[in-house]
Amino acid sequence: MKKEVKEALKIAQKLGIKVWDNSTVYSASWSHGKQIEVNLKKQKGAYPILHEIGHAFMGNMCCREHCEYVAHGFAFGLAKAFNIHLPKSMKKANDVYAGRTLMKNDGCPMAMKNNKIKREIK
Repeated sequence: MKKEVKEALKIAQKLGIKVWDNSTVYSASWSHGKQIEVNLKKQKGAYPILHEIGHAFMGNMCCREHCEYVAHGFAFGLAKAFNIHLPKSMKKANDVYAGRTLMKNDGCPMAMKNNKIKREIK
């Protein structure tokens, strides 16, 4: 197991997040509470673990896009705070996964609410 993966697992422990080794998940996963599932055999880096820690720490939000971007930022914040190197490719990887609903106004209830307010003011 890589050093950075071990560091990410230590961070989870420090934050009170339980980590379960689950060979059925692709890389890492969070569904609820302060626990994440990680496929330790497939871990190539710390980012997936740090990202799921972000989900476990922050919980659910208004829409998938916001939830994913908060977890993404949380992962980069943890990496910076604990001096873990993340590949540059990880910075944009979340864009594809999270989707871009704000521009379409069809996903986030907060974006749709804000657009209605803006239309009423005009």
